[in-house]
Amino acid sequence: MIVSGFALISPDQQEIAWWEHIPGRINIPEIGAVIFAAEAGWSQYGYEIVSADREFADPAPVRRLIPKWKVLERITDEQLEQAMSLMTLRQAERWRMPGSPDVYVDDPDLVMLLNAIGADVDVVLAEYDQPEEAP
Repeated sequence: MIVSGFALISPDQQEIAWWEHIPGRINIPEIGAVIFAAEAGWSQYGYEIVSADREFADPAPVRRLIPKWKVLERITDEQLEQAMSLMTLRQAERWRMPGSPDVYVDDPDLVMLLNAIGADVDVVLAEYDQPEEAP
C-alpha cells in the first residue's frame, strides 16, 4: 500500500526523516536547529521538506468472528445432531468452552463440519447486525 507523506531532505539529498503528517516541531540535530510550523516546500540551511510517498506491506486481513449461538440459529436441529455426532471429543469440548463464545468464520474445522452436514457455509457464516448480547 502506498502512503503519502513528507520527507526532510539534507543538503546532500539524503532523507533524514519521513512523516505521514509534518510535525509541529522538527529537530535537525545535524545543524542544531529546531523548526516550528513548517510546511511542504519549506527550505532553509540547505534542508527542505518535500512530498514523499512510502510503500508499506498491506496489513493482514482481519479475521472475522461469528458467535456460536448465531451458527446454531442458522442450522436445523437435524444438522446440529449430525454435527455433534461427527465431532471429536476435543472439537466438542472446544465448541462448548464457556470462555470462547465466538468462532472464526475461516476456522477449517467449522467449515469442514458445516460442509459435512450439508449446511450452506456462506449462509451460516454470513455477516449480520450484531446485537449487544446473545438472545
